[in-house]
Amino acid sequence: MLKPHMPLTAQDRAEILELIAQYAWALDTDAPAAVGELFTADGIFDGVSGMYEGRSRVVEMASKSRVHDAPHLVQHWVTNSIFDGNGTHCVVKSMCMGPSVVDDAATLAFVGTYLDSCVRVDGKWKFARRRWRPWDGRDI
Repeated sequence: MLKPHMPLTAQDRAEILELIAQYAWALDTDAPAAVGELFTADGIFDGVSGMYEGRSRVVEMASKSRVHDAPHLVQHWVTNSIFDGNGTHCVVKSMCMGPSVVDDAATLAFVGTYLDSCVRVDGKWKFARRRWRPWDGRDI
């Protein structure tokens, strides 16, 4: 548990939830550069497709993600977020599911979890590390 020298405020929580939502929108609407901007310069995305270290590699991951999902485009719905942090650093664990439409029928492409390490950089929350794993029924 992080020691709060500056408490995590309701505004911080709202901004971090906005960061998480911006990631989903950018990834799912094919905006890889926008995904990259949500990470610190040395940020890391760690997923089942590999570990991508640094903003340019995160952009690469986001570029591949859209191609990988085609023709079954998937949305990332992130919910049940739990926060542990202060005004400069925060760890967030969330549940995630990926609804999709295949041949005009709704389907669920995946269920998983995110474990995010977020930091405040120049007054804005960014991902320092974002880890995604398929749901296995255990706490992350």
